[in-house]
Amino acid sequence: MGRTKEDKLVEAVIDDNFREVTSLLAKGAPVGIDIINSLLYYAARDGHIRLVELLTVAHSADPTEKALAAGVEGGKEHHCAVVALLEAAAKMSPQERAKPGRLWEAAKVRAPDAMVKAEEAKLCQVAYDGDVVAAASLLAAGVRVNGHVDGPDGFTPLQMAVAYGKGNPTMLALLLSHGADVNARDEHDRTALDLLKENEYDATETDIGREAVALLEAPEQVSADTAAAVAAALAAAVGSSESETSCGAKDVSKKRKAPNKPESKKAPKPTKASSSTKTITVRLTGCSNGVGMSLDESNIVDMLRPRMPAIEQIKLGDKVISWNTRELVDAAGAQIKLKDVVNTKLDSHTLVIERSII
Repeated sequence: MGRTKEDKLVEAVIDDNFREVTSLLAKGAPVGIDIINSLLYYAARDGHIRLVELLTVAHSADPTEKALAAGVEGGKEHHCAVVALLEAAAKMSPQERAKPGRLWEAAKVRAPDAMVKAEEAKLCQVAYDGDVVAAASLLAAGVRVNGHVDGPDGFTPLQMAVAYGKGNPTMLALLLSHGADVNARDEHDRTALDLLKENEYDATETDIGREAVALLEAPEQVSADTAAAVAAALAAAVGSSESETSCGAKDVSKKRKAPNKPESKKAPKPTKASSSTKTITVRLTGCSNGVGMSLDESNIVDMLRPRMPAIEQIKLGDKVISWNTRELVDAAGAQIKLKDVVNTKLDSHTLVIERSII
């Protein structure tokens, strides 16, 4: 008997797999409030601040005494921020919580230091995920680009962006353009460049890897394509609301000179983005020199190269379901790598993608 949707959700919450949680919640029939409340318990217990925020704001989870006790007793690195969010949420109606930035600001009043650390941890997490739009939103909101995330390694966002085989040039260029310190060292005296070169794969074997190394060695020499991709991410951060209802996106809207119009336009979007998607078929042509995109571990598009076929029809955040009729998840639910399905000899490719409706 296969795993149910609820089983997968619990596993994703415990693993702090934010993108998998949002993807599962957006698929198929709505999840009952009892399941949502159970997910909140696990997120609170394990100190997963982004998931606590997502579930209480976008999915109306009830900040019960059980969830609060789990946050208090969990003893995780962000338990103070979790408790502040839950205590603030308990004083608000679901409708009040859904207002952009309201819950996060209320929690900041209760535990300002803990919430600032949570913001910095969130930037580290989205840098690791390769979510350039979310990172741009947080940076625009004033989150410190060189803040260290708590943990055994003490990584900065730049170090998180290259950890464990990653190294999205667009993310690196975004962080560097906001003053990320290439010489910052972790608890083991490693810089971001050291971490990139220590990865399991040889960074110099791919164009993306070579560009990542070049950026870290000479941050001022950003290619025109990468600079354009950064500009697009910044524009997307200002022009759209994040599906995860992050503190960064809300702060961006509050800092505009004329906030009334954007706020009225954006207020309902967090709930819609997290619960509504569409499936579309896309045909990419002129791909003899590559398609110009990469996927994260959940098959979500996390990088697009300017002037390449993919950028014409694909958006950051799209989830690729199949490529040339081949599913990107095997029978056991494991991801199939993009390099294993893309035939570089083909000039065109047909993709089925899942896209959030904002």
